[in-house]
Formats: sequence, C-alpha cells, structure tokens
Amino acid sequence: MNTHPTTPQILSVEKIWDRGPHNAFTDLIRFADRWWCTFREAQDHGPSIGT
Repeated sequence: MNTHPTTPQILSVEKIWDRGPHNAFTDLIRFADRWWCTFREAQDHGPSIGT
C-alpha cells in the first residue's frame, strides 16, 4: 500500500470564457460526475471607494 500522497499534475489547459471585461473570483467543483466553474463577470474589479 502506497502511503505517500501523489503530486497533482496539470493534464490540460483550456480557455472556457473570455467575453467579459473583467472576470474574477473563480471556483471549481466536481458534481454529478461533471466539472463546474463559476466566476464573477463585471465591467471592472469593483468600486474603489476611499482609495
């Protein structure tokens, strides 16, 4: 029995979206045997109140 954890490996990279002016705050989850990616799309990062 192998007690050492395996090192994660990147198998592929694929662009899934690029139409928003600013996309951020991503999350990735595996559910119902499929991968789901969520993110926030906006005109910019957010308001710069007080900066």
